[in-house]
Amino acid sequence: MTTKWHTLLLLVLLSLYFISCSKSDNTTNPVILSDFEKDSILGLTFGDSIKAIHLTNSFGNITINGWNFHDSMRVYMQKKISAADEETAERYFTGFSCGTKLQADTLALIIVSPENNAEVTFDHLDISVNIPSELICKVFESAGFTFADQLSNDLTVLSSKKSVQVQRHIGSCRITSEEDINVQSYLLVDGTCNLASLHGDISLAIPDHTSSLVSAYAASGEIKYSGLVFNSVTISGQTMTGVLGSGDGMIDLRTDDGDILLRGYASRK
Repeated sequence: MTTKWHTLLLLVLLSLYFISCSKSDNTTNPVILSDFEKDSILGLTFGDSIKAIHLTNSFGNITINGWNFHDSMRVYMQKKISAADEETAERYFTGFSCGTKLQADTLALIIVSPENNAEVTFDHLDISVNIPSELICKVFESAGFTFADQLSNDLTVLSSKKSVQVQRHIGSCRITSEEDINVQSYLLVDGTCNLASLHGDISLAIPDHTSSLVSAYAASGEIKYSGLVFNSVTISGQTMTGVLGSGDGMIDLRTDDGDILLRGYASRK
């Protein structure tokens, strides 16, 4: 009798095991598609009529590199999504593209995206652009990091969800970010630099001979400077004001939750 019960119990356990395996076999793992366009996905040639470029990326990071080709730009895209089946993933994946809109002397980069699909998990879409270094550049929105290098005209970043890094910049800049802001800029005479962060540190490096008024406010952090000789400087609580040189330009630095560092570096006038 005992042997019969053991046999019956074994058969029940084996049945449950095969049912479990059958269910597992019917479960498909998500198909992940990622792509980096090594060649430019968009190349434009234009004349001297273009003076400014506008960028928006609501899906990921933005990288901006200035180059010496004065009448052309290149755009690269990196994207990654996942879906339950290859057909859905491929259709959604190829639905992203870049286009442009020309208005007067301004060229705007437009990202075309497919309709939302509950079966698709979107990871990121990053864009990288090479533009003439002398163009005015304005970023309306970046859902990720924002990086800019070797631009020699005014730079504006109205909104960046993550940190902003700018290096080898010449001209005025206005940057707002939810995280850290790190800028190296050569401020021209009468130029302005306005940096504002919600939850990050601010670091600004400028030539040690810069002539500018300086105002800084760190709501919950410290304000420090090095490598600069102020004609006058006052630090009181969370606020700093000062004058560099003749005070021709204007530097304004503000963070609600972080530290501020203003640093001077040796540079030829």
